[in-house]
Amino acid sequence: MKKAIVFVSFLMIGMNVWAQDTTKVMSAGSVSQNEEPILLSKKGHPILPVAGDWSVSGGTGNLFGYLGNLFNTAGNNYNPGNIFSGTNISVGYFKTNTLVYNLNVNVNSQVQSKSNFVRDDINTTANDFPMVKDTKKSANNNISVGFGLEKRFGGQRRLQRFIEGGIGLGWSNSSDKITYGNEFSTTNLLPSSTNNNANFSGQGNPAIRTLQHNDGNTVSANIYINAGAEYFFAPKMSLGLAFGAGPRFSQTFGGYTTTQRFVNPTVVETKSKVGNTTSLTFMTYTSNIYFRLFF
Repeated sequence: MKKAIVFVSFLMIGMNVWAQDTTKVMSAGSVSQNEEPILLSKKGHPILPVAGDWSVSGGTGNLFGYLGNLFNTAGNNYNPGNIFSGTNISVGYFKTNTLVYNLNVNVNSQVQSKSNFVRDDINTTANDFPMVKDTKKSANNNISVGFGLEKRFGGQRRLQRFIEGGIGLGWSNSSDKITYGNEFSTTNLLPSSTNNNANFSGQGNPAIRTLQHNDGNTVSANIYINAGAEYFFAPKMSLGLAFGAGPRFSQTFGGYTTTQRFVNPTVVETKSKVGNTTSLTFMTYTSNIYFRLFF
């Protein structure tokens, strides 16, 4: 809601400023019978894109944030902060003045490391309470590609409306790997270890502890419809906002968890498969205000 208020306020300010501009629609006498009037800036530059033009938008304000949110089941709002750790870009081609083919690509990769210090079980007689370090490394990757067909409305005005329908395909994977400072042994059957919680904090003495966890591979397909508006604040440059919704089908497979425990006289590692899951969800989203360049 705040995004929409900011966007509308910007448009109102922009309209007041450019209302004093000498932008104009070329008179019918200055174009041939088969040509449409063209909105020009006071310097005579075309403001709106026309057939044969291309557009590029990307970064933290990408209109097509829906693809970035393709694998997020916790919430429906596009989170560009997660996406722009990689590359998020949309390219459009104007088949006609009002019909656009859009290609949307998102490549995102994140690696995070957390550490926690626990009691050193070996040097128990030291007076300075020595500690050892446990480390958890997490990796998240996703790739998504989509194709959309956009129809634009608004005639020869700076404020353009549009509606778009499209399809998308995606893949994602996330995993954790944990290393411990205290090892299992015949003299340390319950080593001091960091609790494997969301914050990777605290200390316990587990008989079984996790070494690796892989959520598996998620493949996804979605259909979306969005609607929005763009305001051309300069020739071939616009700011926009969009709202959309659509169903998403996803399937996750190949997940596993590796644990370790001490079975005298050795440390035993066990790999357990995580069950496959299938889901069908309906998602809604609001994009951030985005910038779009036309050429």
